[in-house]
Amino acid sequence: MQAHQWLQNYLPSIRSFRQLPEPIQAWVDAQLVRLKNDDFSAVCLPLRLQGGDRQLVIRLVKDQYTDQYLLLLAEEQSIAAALATLGLTPRESEVLVAIMQGQNTQTIGQALKINPSTVRKHLENIYRKLRVQSQTEAVAKALERLGTIH
Repeated sequence: MQAHQWLQNYLPSIRSFRQLPEPIQAWVDAQLVRLKNDDFSAVCLPLRLQGGDRQLVIRLVKDQYTDQYLLLLAEEQSIAAALATLGLTPRESEVLVAIMQGQNTQTIGQALKINPSTVRKHLENIYRKLRVQSQTEAVAKALERLGTIH
């Protein structure tokens, strides 16, 4: 019952797991609508629940034999923690994760409660450490070094 234990750890406010917890059910419903509106080959992005330096990753997959949808759960190191293995500070990792999510320096500054010029300084440090010259290169290099892309 590893899945039950993970759900308890990542959703401690939920008392019973006889049905899917609301945040997971809402995500599943949204994915199913997306799949019905697109085509069945559409890739569903996983749901990630953060818990310190770990995250619970939930994927929705279609069983090719039964035509039913399954939820696959796995616990992984968080992206920010994995980026620290590249020599980035925790704050630089947070900035790079936000860049990977498509946020701009203004939005990142507001979210992290820092000045946008401080965000730009963190980006300069990230570029230097990863030996790149742009946000796109930084994201690609981080994904490559983390084994996400080749």
